[in-house]
Amino acid sequence: MIYLVDFFELIAINYIVAQRPVFSVLFTVFQMIFLYGFRTFDIEHKELQKQLPRAFFGNIFAVFVFSLLSLFFKFKLVLFNYSLIAVFSALLVSITNSSILNSFTGRKKEKVLVIGRRNEIGHIMDEIEQKSNGKFIFADYINPSREVLVKKNFKLRFNISS
Repeated sequence: MIYLVDFFELIAINYIVAQRPVFSVLFTVFQMIFLYGFRTFDIEHKELQKQLPRAFFGNIFAVFVFSLLSLFFKFKLVLFNYSLIAVFSALLVSITNSSILNSFTGRKKEKVLVIGRRNEIGHIMDEIEQKSNGKFIFADYINPSREVLVKKNFKLRFNISS
């Protein structure tokens, strides 16, 4: 869905600035390829601070490749217009992607009680917390014994024999 939203907003910007429908569609295809290449559509990069440089450099590379193609095929290209498009579309794409990705992925955090010792599995849990983009927060580590579980008021689903 995010691809379609970006595709149509890029076509609109390209057509408004360049006033050339064929070049607008062609340039939009180049922009989408480079935006995908710079991982602008990944959920891990949903923050605006991460989206903006990725979208900016993706659009700059699209302008560069499109201007190189204009040399080979000898069509007239106003570089200023396409540079202007790159800046505006980078802003629009990064704001749109950030808001769409944040609204669909949500920010609900879940606190998790880990059964195990922090010094043994803490580094693994820290990596999971980081890779989940803060969705899981490992609140506490407890010793895996029946007494500690009962003391923490943990509901036992299985019969733990000690």
